[in-house]
Amino acid sequence: MATVEAMVAARNAGDFEAWVDFFSDNSSVFGTRDEWWEWQRSMMAANEVWTITGECQPDVVFAVVCPFTLVNDFTGPGGIFYTVPALRIAFDDAGEIASIGANSWNIAADRAEYWVAFDAWLSEAHPEVHSAFGPPVPGQESLPAAEDMGTALEYVDEFLAASDVYPLGENDG
Repeated sequence: MATVEAMVAARNAGDFEAWVDFFSDNSSVFGTRDEWWEWQRSMMAANEVWTITGECQPDVVFAVVCPFTLVNDFTGPGGIFYTVPALRIAFDDAGEIASIGANSWNIAADRAEYWVAFDAWLSEAHPEVHSAFGPPVPGQESLPAAEDMGTALEYVDEFLAASDVYPLGENDG
Protein backbone atom coordinates (compact mmCIF):
# COMPACT_ATOMS: atom_id res chain seq x y z
CA MET A 1 0.00 0.00 0.00
CA ALA A 2 2.90 2.35 0.63
CA THR A 3 3.83 2.16 -3.08
CA VAL A 4 0.22 2.79 -4.15
CA GLU A 5 -0.08 5.79 -1.83
CA ALA A 6 3.26 7.22 -3.00
CA MET A 7 2.33 6.70 -6.66
CA VAL A 8 -1.00 8.50 -6.10
CA ALA A 9 0.78 11.35 -4.29
CA ALA A 10 3.22 11.80 -7.21
CA ARG A 11 0.34 11.81 -9.69
CA ASN A 12 -1.71 14.27 -7.67
CA ALA A 13 1.33 16.54 -7.42
CA GLY A 14 1.46 16.57 -11.24
CA ASP A 15 4.98 15.18 -11.28
CA PHE A 16 4.86 12.99 -14.39
CA GLU A 17 8.50 11.86 -14.15
CA ALA A 18 8.17 10.84 -10.49
CA TRP A 19 4.90 9.06 -11.32
CA VAL A 20 6.47 7.14 -14.21
CA ASP A 21 9.29 5.99 -11.92
CA PHE A 22 6.80 3.73 -10.09
CA PHE A 23 6.22 1.65 -13.25
CA SER A 24 8.18 -1.15 -14.83
CA ASP A 25 9.55 -0.58 -18.33
CA ASN A 26 6.84 -2.70 -19.98
CA SER A 27 3.95 -1.60 -17.76
CA SER A 28 0.44 -0.73 -18.90
CA VAL A 29 -1.86 1.95 -17.58
CA PHE A 30 -5.41 1.38 -18.82
CA GLY A 31 -3.93 -0.14 -21.96
CA THR A 32 -0.50 -0.26 -23.54
CA ARG A 33 2.07 2.18 -22.25
CA ASP A 34 2.57 3.97 -25.56
CA GLU A 35 -1.17 4.23 -26.20
CA TRP A 36 -2.09 5.82 -22.86
CA TRP A 37 1.02 7.64 -21.69
CA GLU A 38 0.19 10.91 -23.49
CA TRP A 39 -3.40 10.76 -22.21
CA GLN A 40 -2.07 10.41 -18.65
CA ARG A 41 0.25 13.39 -19.20
CA SER A 42 -2.71 15.45 -20.41
CA MET A 43 -4.85 14.47 -17.42
CA MET A 44 -2.00 15.35 -15.04
CA ALA A 45 -1.68 18.74 -16.77
CA ALA A 46 -5.43 19.13 -16.11
CA ASN A 47 -4.68 18.75 -12.39
CA GLU A 48 -6.36 15.34 -12.16
CA VAL A 49 -6.64 14.11 -8.59
CA TRP A 50 -6.92 10.42 -7.76
CA THR A 51 -8.59 9.70 -4.43
CA ILE A 52 -8.78 6.30 -2.75
CA THR A 53 -12.39 6.24 -1.53
CA GLY A 54 -12.46 3.09 0.59
CA GLU A 55 -10.66 -0.05 1.75
CA CYS A 56 -8.07 -1.56 -0.54
CA GLN A 57 -8.01 -5.35 -0.79
CA PRO A 58 -5.23 -7.70 -1.84
CA ASP A 59 -5.88 -9.42 -5.17
CA VAL A 60 -3.76 -12.48 -5.89
CA VAL A 61 -0.12 -12.44 -4.89
CA PHE A 62 1.17 -9.18 -6.38
CA ALA A 63 -1.89 -6.93 -6.75
CA VAL A 64 -4.23 -4.69 -4.82
CA VAL A 65 -7.72 -3.46 -5.69
CA CYS A 66 -8.96 -0.09 -4.43
CA PRO A 67 -12.01 2.08 -5.07
CA PHE A 68 -11.05 5.47 -6.56
CA THR A 69 -12.47 8.70 -7.87
CA LEU A 70 -10.60 10.62 -10.54
CA VAL A 71 -11.50 14.25 -11.18
CA ASN A 72 -9.69 16.96 -13.11
CA ASP A 73 -10.02 20.67 -13.80
CA PHE A 74 -10.85 20.17 -17.50
CA THR A 75 -13.90 17.88 -17.38
CA GLY A 76 -14.76 18.06 -13.66
CA PRO A 77 -16.36 21.52 -13.82
CA GLY A 78 -18.56 20.14 -16.61
CA GLY A 79 -19.83 17.43 -14.26
CA ILE A 80 -17.69 14.65 -15.72
CA PHE A 81 -15.51 12.68 -13.35
CA TYR A 82 -14.69 9.01 -12.91
CA THR A 83 -15.74 6.65 -10.17
CA VAL A 84 -13.78 3.41 -10.31
CA PRO A 85 -15.21 0.79 -7.95
CA ALA A 86 -12.21 -1.53 -8.30
CA LEU A 87 -8.98 -0.10 -9.68
CA ARG A 88 -6.50 -3.00 -9.89
CA ILE A 89 -2.83 -2.23 -9.42
CA ALA A 90 -0.51 -5.16 -10.13
CA PHE A 91 3.17 -5.35 -9.29
CA ASP A 92 6.09 -7.24 -10.80
CA ASP A 93 8.65 -9.26 -8.84
CA ALA A 94 10.78 -6.14 -8.28
CA GLY A 95 7.87 -4.30 -6.65
CA GLU A 96 7.34 -1.92 -9.57
CA ILE A 97 3.84 -1.35 -10.93
CA ALA A 98 3.24 -3.67 -13.88
CA SER A 99 -0.30 -2.56 -14.68
CA ILE A 100 -3.23 -0.42 -13.66
CA GLY A 101 -6.66 -1.23 -14.97
CA ALA A 102 -10.34 -1.63 -14.19
CA ASN A 103 -13.19 -3.72 -15.51
CA SER A 104 -15.70 -0.91 -15.06
CA TRP A 105 -15.86 2.85 -14.71
CA ASN A 106 -18.77 5.06 -13.79
CA ILE A 107 -18.68 8.29 -15.77
CA ALA A 108 -21.55 10.78 -15.78
CA ALA A 109 -21.26 11.37 -19.54
CA ASP A 110 -19.10 10.62 -22.54
CA ARG A 111 -15.87 12.51 -21.92
CA ALA A 112 -15.03 12.51 -25.64
CA GLU A 113 -18.26 14.40 -26.40
CA TYR A 114 -17.17 17.04 -23.90
CA TRP A 115 -13.71 17.26 -25.51
CA VAL A 116 -15.24 17.65 -28.98
CA ALA A 117 -17.75 20.28 -27.76
CA PHE A 118 -14.99 22.26 -26.02
CA ASP A 119 -12.74 22.03 -29.10
CA ALA A 120 -15.54 23.20 -31.44
CA TRP A 121 -16.46 26.07 -29.10
CA LEU A 122 -12.83 27.18 -28.69
CA SER A 123 -12.23 27.13 -32.45
CA GLU A 124 -15.22 29.42 -32.95
CA ALA A 125 -14.97 31.66 -29.87
CA HIS A 126 -11.17 32.01 -29.82
CA PRO A 127 -9.78 30.88 -33.19
CA GLU A 128 -6.36 32.42 -32.46
CA VAL A 129 -6.02 30.36 -29.29
CA HIS A 130 -7.32 27.20 -30.96
CA SER A 131 -4.97 27.54 -33.92
CA ALA A 132 -1.99 27.83 -31.54
CA PHE A 133 -2.73 24.38 -30.08
CA GLY A 134 -0.70 21.45 -31.31
CA PRO A 135 -2.30 18.14 -32.25
CA PRO A 136 -4.58 16.53 -29.66
CA VAL A 137 -3.56 13.47 -27.68
CA PRO A 138 -3.08 10.65 -30.20
CA GLY A 139 -6.14 8.41 -30.38
CA GLN A 140 -8.17 10.72 -28.11
CA GLU A 141 -10.24 12.95 -30.37
CA SER A 142 -9.97 16.62 -29.40
CA LEU A 143 -8.30 16.07 -26.00
CA PRO A 144 -5.71 18.84 -25.66
CA ALA A 145 -2.16 17.59 -25.28
CA ALA A 146 -0.39 18.23 -21.98
CA GLU A 147 1.46 21.18 -23.52
CA ASP A 148 -1.87 22.89 -24.35
CA MET A 149 -3.90 21.86 -21.32
CA GLY A 150 -2.92 24.86 -19.18
CA THR A 151 -4.28 27.19 -21.86
CA ALA A 152 -7.41 25.06 -22.28
CA LEU A 153 -8.08 25.32 -18.54
CA GLU A 154 -8.12 29.13 -18.84
CA TYR A 155 -11.23 28.84 -21.07
CA VAL A 156 -13.24 26.15 -19.26
CA ASP A 157 -15.41 28.59 -17.27
CA GLU A 158 -16.22 30.61 -20.40
CA PHE A 159 -17.07 27.42 -22.30
CA LEU A 160 -19.40 26.28 -19.51
CA ALA A 161 -21.12 29.67 -19.38
CA ALA A 162 -21.79 29.45 -23.13
CA SER A 163 -22.88 25.80 -23.11
CA ASP A 164 -26.46 24.60 -23.08
CA VAL A 165 -25.28 21.09 -22.09
CA TYR A 166 -22.57 21.57 -19.46
CA PRO A 167 -22.26 21.53 -16.55
CA LEU A 168 -24.33 18.39 -16.43
CA GLY A 169 -27.55 18.61 -14.46
CA GLU A 170 -27.67 22.42 -14.42
CA ASN A 171 -29.46 22.74 -17.74
CA ASP A 172 -31.96 19.92 -17.29
CA GLY A 173 -35.56 20.70 -16.93
